[in-house]
Amino acid sequence: MNRINLETVYTDIAIEKSNKYNKTRINIDGYNYITIRFNDITDYNENKKIENKLIKNLNYILKENNIKDDDYGLIVGLGNINSTPDSLGPKVIENIIVTSHLFDLNVVEKGFRKISTFIPSVTSVTGIETYNLIKSIVKEIKPDFLIVIDSLKASKEDNLNKIIQLTDKGIKPGSGIKNNRKEISKNNMNIPVICIGVPTVININDLIVCNVNIDFFIDKISLLISNSINRCMHENVKNI
Repeated sequence: MNRINLETVYTDIAIEKSNKYNKTRINIDGYNYITIRFNDITDYNENKKIENKLIKNLNYILKENNIKDDDYGLIVGLGNINSTPDSLGPKVIENIIVTSHLFDLNVVEKGFRKISTFIPSVTSVTGIETYNLIKSIVKEIKPDFLIVIDSLKASKEDNLNKIIQLTDKGIKPGSGIKNNRKEISKNNMNIPVICIGVPTVININDLIVCNVNIDFFIDKISLLISNSINRCMHENVKNI
């Protein structure tokens, strides 16, 4: 893994920080960034290939952060369900297998991890800082790690709806559109934070735009990500 210095560029995508860096796995200021590129997730074979790659790399980043097989995970879907390009996080959460309540009842089979989910919505809807909501939940239920899913902004058209990015750096919700909220990261959550993001918007002539087929794409990619997380988190969940 190559180590590079972070450059300030108006994008959420690590490989766009400089045209020198096109590796699948890179290291920026000591944090892991993994990029999975795809062409057509409507093709069954490619969809399953990307799903398996996401599982492999998610397992890698869990191991890099010393997360054990029986650690308790909180999966958070950032974004606004009423704005399609920003609805990735909530849509992923819709299909996550939740087990924490079953652990409390002691009725869980071996091969399932303790998992909870949370959709904080956005500050413009709730009036509450997203960070504060997540921090309060973390303090109350005490998970061992966070997985945060969010829509990202690209600066290059070739990356729009074409990559999945994983990182253990954390995330500032809304940073891609200069709407910076407080960072959600290991530094202020005190547990590992793994982020999964997909660029769904791009700047063109000072406008933030999305692809015309964004509704269809969000449905497909959100299901791919939720399937990958379920298979990664739960040994008993087989290929769907």
